Amino acid sequence: MTVCIIGLGYVGLPMAIAFSKKYKVIGIDIDKNKINSINKGHNYLIEAKYLDQELKNAVESGKLRATLKIDENVKEEASTYIISVPTPIDEKKRPILTPIISVGREIAKVIKKGDLVILESTTYPGTTREVLKPILEESGLTAGKDFHLAYSPERIDPGSKWKIEDIPKIVGGYTKECGKKAARLYQQIIKKVVLVRDEKTAEAVKMLENAFRAINIAYINEFAQYCQIEGIDAKEVIQAASTKPYGFMPFWPSLGVGGHCIPVDPWYLIERGRIFEYYFDLVSLAMRINDEMPYFTLNLLRDALDEEKVPLRDAKIILLGISYKKNTADPRESPSLRFYELLKMKKARVLYYDPYIPSLHFKGESIKSESNLEKAVENAHALVLGTDHEIFKVINFKKIAEKMATKIFLDGKNMFNKEDLEKFGFKYVGVGRG
Repeated sequence: MTVCIIGLGYVGLPMAIAFSKKYKVIGIDIDKNKINSINKGHNYLIEAKYLDQELKNAVESGKLRATLKIDENVKEEASTYIISVPTPIDEKKRPILTPIISVGREIAKVIKKGDLVILESTTYPGTTREVLKPILEESGLTAGKDFHLAYSPERIDPGSKWKIEDIPKIVGGYTKECGKKAARLYQQIIKKVVLVRDEKTAEAVKMLENAFRAINIAYINEFAQYCQIEGIDAKEVIQAASTKPYGFMPFWPSLGVGGHCIPVDPWYLIERGRIFEYYFDLVSLAMRINDEMPYFTLNLLRDALDEEKVPLRDAKIILLGISYKKNTADPRESPSLRFYELLKMKKARVLYYDPYIPSLHFKGESIKSESNLEKAVENAHALVLGTDHEIFKVINFKKIAEKMATKIFLDGKNMFNKEDLEKFGFKYVGVGRG
């Protein structure tokens, strides 16, 4: 059997490698650089270095190859199609299903009787049945009768210890038999597979997981703003509350929420609810609170600069980290980038330093990381920690402080101890640290 995986990002590539241990795998992606890297056995996911040798072995053994499109060769070989393409939102926070629709049309051209199609892209309940299924049935085949259709939400945590094989997999089928067939497939590579009633249930699982996190993070962010006013250290409060062995789960305040899940996925749920005149007021409020955190953090920076009699528009700011998550090279929906944008709007001179992301394109602008932090901080007024990369722990803050015009350190991730930086002359400001 040959498995075709469409979308070779943080979800698709690890899954392709995992399936290659059991089956032949064809990977599809529109990014030529990714295709070339895979076919050379080079892993481009720097957050998953453990895949380096596994990818090389899969390619050299002929079990994995990558190509740009679903063609006749794919049609002849593949009997299973797994869709793991991005599902972003537009400027009005509305879902963009174009990637799913485009892939569905391509699969419809090649699908055969007995084939299995699984959607993994995060989306609102009803997408598999109402959007993807009709497109696939343009082939003349009927879902649940001629081919199998299922949904299985992706679960991946880039940069963490969790490997795809160790994360329980939720599966739901358009029919019971569709679900069983998809579950049997995943059972070949994943230790625990949970089969739910149908594909809409599986889609709802992903919505629940990410909205749950968004709501709890929003409460912590709101609580941190209160602590700032009250003069309480929110980090210490959360650490103390975490000693309770039941009924409490720690979440942490920061300058904002990033990534491809929490800032995006709940908007899919909100949009779906509108169809039924159900507005998810709590989720909507949580998203607003989280979206406002870069502005709150900007006010903390402005206050610190005002105490030094430095107007924000005249300040030189160094942003430490531009990715949304520590130890990754992923800038998607990064609150650091939003903070960068806000600083530029206020006419501050802002530079960033992130060894994981040497350069990127952002809103029509090509920006580059500073290559030498000690040189970049000359005459700077503030350092702002936007991403808590482990490598930042070894920064020589003594040398850094000596070169700065004013020594402000805004810890947007509450990564450092106030006392450790104050001994070098820094004025330490944390998010919700009182």
